Amino acid sequence: MFLSFLISNEEINYLPDPYGYGIAAGQRTTRYQYPVFRRKWECPQGFTKSLADRLNATSEVEVTEAKEGDVLEKGHVYIARAGMHMKCEEYHGKTRIVYSDEPSREGVKPCANYMYESLIDSGYDSIVCVVLTGMGRDGTEGIKNLTAGRKAFIIAEDAKDCVVNGMPGSIVATGLVDQVTGLEKIAAEILTKVGVM
Repeated sequence: MFLSFLISNEEINYLPDPYGYGIAAGQRTTRYQYPVFRRKWECPQGFTKSLADRLNATSEVEVTEAKEGDVLEKGHVYIARAGMHMKCEEYHGKTRIVYSDEPSREGVKPCANYMYESLIDSGYDSIVCVVLTGMGRDGTEGIKNLTAGRKAFIIAEDAKDCVVNGMPGSIVATGLVDQVTGLEKIAAEILTKVGVM
């Protein structure tokens, strides 16, 4: 199982803790049974490391800024480093993180499309993608490419709860979304799909 979610700058001060930054299922005592990725959008260099450290200090799950070569572990949240595209690759039977310094895509770097497309050939039996408030279409092309080659369950934040409905609205418009959910219910829906430790 692989869980990925998109969150933009608009949600930094919008989502209530502990649900917001770590998407840690709404309760500090809940741990994911699967690796979790948080793709942060348009952050200055150094911000994602300090954000990960802060979240790790207040969360029951381990939260780190992803490093080149990190092997994915269950119950761990990985935050993409600012200014680099993050992907997954299979390596000796395990999945690890690799970064790419390719040009911006959709006007952002990191761009979630790279992550989603890297999962097409991954060894995960199932993939859950969660798209939360944000400007633009980041993630839409990647999810379209991902779901063309394999099954994934897509959750989008309900427009009525979005600070900016660009990213969720874009993926909803494709018809690929399995579930549109209010912000307060997203954590429970994630748990339904991925379970806990």
